[in-house]
Amino acid sequence: MRVDSNATMVAEVQQFIDVLRGYMDEAESAGGDMGRVATVYDIHLQSVKKMKSADLVVAVSPTADGQVVLKKTDPNDTHPYSMTELIEKVNKHRKGRDLTSYDFQALCWKEDLRNNTRYAWKHDNAAAHVWSGDAVSYLASRDDAYYDQVRAEFNLS
Repeated sequence: MRVDSNATMVAEVQQFIDVLRGYMDEAESAGGDMGRVATVYDIHLQSVKKMKSADLVVAVSPTADGQVVLKKTDPNDTHPYSMTELIEKVNKHRKGRDLTSYDFQALCWKEDLRNNTRYAWKHDNAAAHVWSGDAVSYLASRDDAYYDQVRAEFNLS
């Protein structure tokens, strides 16, 4: 493995990324949900001698029938929000009344959101779940009538 030393190419790519990030910042400050538009990945590969030290093992096989892609992600990047941060972000993006932690608890109970890895993640040693950008979009998309219905069901349980 080697680093491509074409400085012109690196500068052009960096300029493109800077412009794109500027557009994304403008859209997000205007209330857009950028988690549904773009995701930035920084990938750094480094060869290691011991397989136990590797985060990702890659091999080339001339007899392989298809391609296998292994995607390893850091939940701290994909699920960055605490419950409080999640509710704040949802309230910025939704129409209708502001949601409360009780609304959130009721919806988690009704739809078992804590067990849906698309929305929630919890480390074995952590006390609380953390939430993804998809959770922001999903919770913001539900209307007041649905939250009222879920709260009523939750009160009866």
